[in-house]
Amino acid sequence: MDADVVVVNHHLFLADMVVKESGFGELIPEADVMIFDEAHQLPDIASQYFGQSLSSRQLLDLAKDITIAYRTELKDTQQLQKCADRLAQSAQDFRLQLGEPGYRGNLRELLANPQIQRAFLLLDDTLELCYDVAKTVTGAFRLAGCGI
Repeated sequence: MDADVVVVNHHLFLADMVVKESGFGELIPEADVMIFDEAHQLPDIASQYFGQSLSSRQLLDLAKDITIAYRTELKDTQQLQKCADRLAQSAQDFRLQLGEPGYRGNLRELLANPQIQRAFLLLDDTLELCYDVAKTVTGAFRLAGCGI
């Protein structure tokens, strides 16, 4: 399939990119010129196809899950509770720096703000700490033969 000009819907174009990237073929032909229907929506739709998102709700749920694990099965590892508390606080602090609920935007532009950047780095450090503690805890249980 070849064409000089293709007029295409932005959803179809992005779906075609995904299909081509996976190696399963193509939905629209190669063309010298692509004309997009409703091109003003392309950045938002592209971020849905190729972007990633993480909500404060997901982070708070993770903190809650860590707390539940600590209280029910891993009572000897107080570090988990400390991580959960720190994660919940860091997630809330970062969310407050964003201002309006449901903020969506470009991460690079967002991190140009020093206060937001600082809150983001604290959140990142906290997630890394939680990961390290979880790794240590699961490693200790494996060494003890607990099968975690």
